[in-house]
Amino acid sequence: MADPRTDDNSAVPDSAAEALAPRGNVLAGIHVVSNLIGRAFHPEIASKWDISLAEWRIVLTLADRPGASAAEITALWGLEKMAVSRAARRLEKMGRVARAGDPDDGRRYTLSLTKAGRALFREVEPGATARYRQIVAVLDRSEREALHGALAKLIGHIPKL
Repeated sequence: MADPRTDDNSAVPDSAAEALAPRGNVLAGIHVVSNLIGRAFHPEIASKWDISLAEWRIVLTLADRPGASAAEITALWGLEKMAVSRAARRLEKMGRVARAGDPDDGRRYTLSLTKAGRALFREVEPGATARYRQIVAVLDRSEREALHGALAKLIGHIPKL
């Protein structure tokens, strides 16, 4: 009987298959990709703009969804609450994000980009998008679509466990 933790990596070069250790585990491969993306982000963006990956995810979200709450950002990115809280506080201290209480719910607060935050987004976004394109360039369109679909399926399934 086949081991359900493994995949058939016969079409994957040995060096790439080794990155899916242990024993071809897909989730280990996802962790490896996530860690490598974080490393790719750092030298090009984090050090140049003094922004962490978690902070960038908040800025990116608020550029698209002004007034999102920390809880919404946590859910959207699958981050830990404390990571989002720390990142939001640092962005607020740096004058990049403003926090406002929700008049309908005293326990909730919303975040929005300040003028400095919007300027940061405009400066960082082209480089971040270029890095994203470099990362996914190895995949053709059908592979990107298949990966996106598989990840969406996992993201929808995991919270139900």
